[in-house]
Amino acid sequence: MIQLSNIMKSYRQGATVVDVLRGVNLEVAAGASVAIVGASGSGKSTLLSVMACMDRPDSGRLVLNGRDATALTESELAQLRNRQLAIVFQSFELVPAFTALENVMLPLEIRGSAAHAVAAEALHSVGLSHRLHHLPGQLSGGEEQRVAIARALAQDTPILFADEPTGNLDRGTGSEITEMLLRGVREREKTLVLVTHDPEFARHADRIMRLDNGVLTAETGK
Repeated sequence: MIQLSNIMKSYRQGATVVDVLRGVNLEVAAGASVAIVGASGSGKSTLLSVMACMDRPDSGRLVLNGRDATALTESELAQLRNRQLAIVFQSFELVPAFTALENVMLPLEIRGSAAHAVAAEALHSVGLSHRLHHLPGQLSGGEEQRVAIARALAQDTPILFADEPTGNLDRGTGSEITEMLLRGVREREKTLVLVTHDPEFARHADRIMRLDNGVLTAETGK
């Protein structure tokens, strides 16, 4: 489902070039889950941005569900993101003026899909049937992340990315969100790649990979 071959990415800081990804290789089978861990600043979010087609690599090849993303135009990439990928962010990324239901409906409406019933069912699946018409500012952090998970699952894409989805939550709420996300992924047979600093979260994935000095390697013991 996901294949990265020799992915390179660097950024310029003034006169200095910082190599963030140094030949990253990874294969993720359909329906599998992979956790990517590493120290702060190791490039985990950069790697996820490349995998989710939000940023292009300097070189290398990225194949998503049989399509070479590195060979696509910007328009084709936008279509690929819309149809094949969904993302759960650490900062929730909800529209403040939209209700929980409207936030989940939004990507479906952009795609031209039937939205209301699908969004309502997704919110029901994360225990928020009673919060459909509440704004994000009226929800707790855990509830906001549930809305974000419902939005990602409702899109029914084969690939789901999660970028530190429990990073802004307390330990108890984070554990609840972890279970909810992984249950939804497995019930819907999605392929999951998650970036996390939380070893308890990471251990629930099928594999743990560590990004260190721009190189991705398998974590021992998993």
